[in-house]
Amino acid sequence: RYCMVNDYELVDFLDALASRNSTPSGGGATAVVGSMAVSLGEMVANLTVGKACYADVQGRIATIVVRAEQVRSRLIQLMDEDECALAPLLAAYALPHGTASEADERTLRMEEALRGACGPPIGVIEAIHEALSLFDELACIGSRIALSDVGVAASFATAALRGASLNVLVNTSMMADRTYAERLNARTRELVSDGCERAERIFRDVEGEMTCPRS
Repeated sequence: RYCMVNDYELVDFLDALASRNSTPSGGGATAVVGSMAVSLGEMVANLTVGKACYADVQGRIATIVVRAEQVRSRLIQLMDEDECALAPLLAAYALPHGTASEADERTLRMEEALRGACGPPIGVIEAIHEALSLFDELACIGSRIALSDVGVAASFATAALRGASLNVLVNTSMMADRTYAERLNARTRELVSDGCERAERIFRDVEGEMTCPRS
C-alpha cells in the first residue's frame, strides 16, 4: 500500500514509482495527481469558510468541503485498487498456453483481469468529473486570494483524466472481446473529452481573472 502519500511521505512514493517494480505505476500516479487536484480545491473552500465577506455562500462552501473530502478519499482508495488489479493480470500473463485448453484458460483469465484493471482508471475519471463540478463552483464563490489554486486544480484534473484514459486504453487494446473493448473505449473517450473541456474552461476563466488589471 502506498497511501503513505496521504501522510506526507511523498518521497517514499516517488522512489517506489521510479523503481523497476511493476507497482506503483501510472495508474497510481494518476490517482495521486487527481487527489492533489481535489486537495487544492478543498483548500480554497476551507479558506472561504467563516469569512464574513463570503457569508452568503457559507452553506454552499460547507457542502463543497464535505464532497471534496469524499472525492479525495475515493481517489486515494483507487491508488490501492489499481495496484491490486495488476496482480491478477501478471498471474494471467504467466499461465502456460502451449496446448489449446491452456490457451483457452489463459485467454479467459486474461480477459477477466483486463476488465478488472480497467475499473480503477474509470473510477479516477468519474471522481475527477465530480471534482470538476466543485472547481466550477469554487471559481465563482471561493476565496479570491486563492483563485489561482482553482486553476492549478483544473490543470491537474486534465492530467489525471488523460492519464486515466491511457490506463483504460492499454488494457482494452489487449482484450479479445472487441465489442466490449470498443464500448469501453467510447465511454472513456466521451467522459475524458467532456472533462477536459470543462477543466480547460475553468482554467481559462481563472487565467482571465489573473490577467485582468486590478484597481
